[in-house]
Amino acid sequence: MAAITQASVEPIDSTLSSTTGTSGTSDLSSTAFMQLLVAQLQYQDPLQEMDENSFMQELATLTSMQQQEQINTNLSAMVSQSSLSQATNLIGATVTGTTTATSSDSSGTSVTGTVSSVTYSSTDGVTVQVGDSSIPFANITQVQ
Repeated sequence: MAAITQASVEPIDSTLSSTTGTSGTSDLSSTAFMQLLVAQLQYQDPLQEMDENSFMQELATLTSMQQQEQINTNLSAMVSQSSLSQATNLIGATVTGTTTATSSDSSGTSVTGTVSSVTYSSTDGVTVQVGDSSIPFANITQVQ
């Protein structure tokens, strides 16, 4: 009788930890899903191979996840472009809004004035410049 050797399973990259969404379920990226699938194939029992239907279902799930990620990316870009377009229409208008909260000002400062410019950054999103203050577009409460 042949000796049975034991294989060790290496942990998948720790940077691929799943995040918990607002629904309380675990969100798994397509990259992490693909690594799990490869690990499953690598360490499967050769005497009990994976069922073809099960494998095809997992590949379909991977494709679906990739498409959903692309849709989310595109939708996020469209929302940013829409907000930027709406904010540029405010140049020259008088607005009231609240600046972003800081460590010294926990609730932000209410500002009223004329919009002089609009900026966009990937970290702050769309902001409008009112005097010396920068107001996030989402924090504008009144346009006159």
